Amino acid sequence: MDWERVIYPQMDPESGQIKPEPYLHGTFLLDGEVQFTHYLGPQELEEADLRVGMEVEMVLRPPEERKGMPTDISYFRIVEGPNV
Repeated sequence: MDWERVIYPQMDPESGQIKPEPYLHGTFLLDGEVQFTHYLGPQELEEADLRVGMEVEMVLRPPEERKGMPTDISYFRIVEGPNV
């Protein structure tokens, strides 16, 4: 995992609302093969707690809110301990 701290407004394409900033955006290697970029969370996650190579897991929206799209993923959260 690698990340960046985003400090410019971004609109949620589903709701049209502006995400609170700053927020953390990560790039993840899924199953060791596919690179994927998405939000890191939860909202109170501190950038100082992040390290390159940490393991993450998806946090999905509730089943009744899912539409079969990448936006079904609310964010990725850190799993304790580094993956390297």
